[in-house]
Amino acid sequence: MENEKKKSFVVNVCYWLIIIVGIYIFFEYGFTYIAPFVIAFIIATCLNGVSQKLADRFKVKKKIVSLIVLIVFYCLIVLLMVFSGIKLFGWLAGAMMSLPETYRISMEPFLMQAFRVVENAFYEIDPATTAVLNDLFLQFSQSLYGLLTSISVKMVSIISNGATSLPMFVLKTFLTIITSFFIATDYDKIKEFMLKQFPNNWKNILEEANWFFASKLFVLFKSYIIIMSITFVEMAIGLTILRVENAVLIAVGIAIFDIIPILGTGGVVIPWAIISLLQGNTFLGIGLLILYVVVLVVRNIMEPRIVGSQMGLHPLITIMAMFMGLWLFGMAGFFLAPILLTFAKHLSDKGIIKLYK
Repeated sequence: MENEKKKSFVVNVCYWLIIIVGIYIFFEYGFTYIAPFVIAFIIATCLNGVSQKLADRFKVKKKIVSLIVLIVFYCLIVLLMVFSGIKLFGWLAGAMMSLPETYRISMEPFLMQAFRVVENAFYEIDPATTAVLNDLFLQFSQSLYGLLTSISVKMVSIISNGATSLPMFVLKTFLTIITSFFIATDYDKIKEFMLKQFPNNWKNILEEANWFFASKLFVLFKSYIIIMSITFVEMAIGLTILRVENAVLIAVGIAIFDIIPILGTGGVVIPWAIISLLQGNTFLGIGLLILYVVVLVVRNIMEPRIVGSQMGLHPLITIMAMFMGLWLFGMAGFFLAPILLTFAKHLSDKGIIKLYK
């Protein structure tokens, strides 16, 4: 009896390891080729419920409603991407190109002043060391300027390469849009056909997945809108107190940037604070650092609770899922891992699979 339990445990562990490895290999090496079709199906699935409700309410054919809903959806996405993309591209390119000049005007005078203080202190102890310090500082200054110039050139090159890869991105996007229209107009037939291709014991899982992901993706989106709103309010209030011009607009940009894993608010606020301190604006520099700490603490407390409560997971499990997803699959994994884990829990609760006791 004991051996049977051990064998069962080993089989279950191997089973789930094979599934996890298979998912990893698929997303790492195979997903790129079918991504437009998968994304198109996900978009059509997420909007299918809205289309069905509108069709039932206004007594209109679902195909027509699906087309209208998709057109409105893509128009909103395009407007958002064009507006934010142009602004972001222009800002990044300008910031990277002006990095060496910013160093020469702002950072170098500050370093020179700091060096003079150190030099005077050493001169009083041992005048002979000042010549050595001068040489060291000159080498350090030249190396730092060269490093910043190199970073500037590389970043501009990366941005330019990103621009040259736009045609392929546009082609894939166009393919996704066209495919989503075909799927949306015949969604029920396509769904029925796909279900027939799987064994009966998989049909329940697929039907549950169809319902679950269509609803939970919206829930996750709503969760991050709440988090972004909290960050926006904090940043708007903080920047207003610090007497920063266009505080509300800057707060909107930082709140959007805050969703990006690893970088987040710190990717904007910390460099801004350092530059302010180097320019001698101590009030703004220290104020930004304090504001960043406040936003970071609030986010780390609120995010697992908000996402976890919306997804039905414990905050600890949510944090673990987010960072495991980030480690394995990057940014997409950071957002999707809690959903996948919640789906597994949902199937276990309904008795379709046995995940835990």
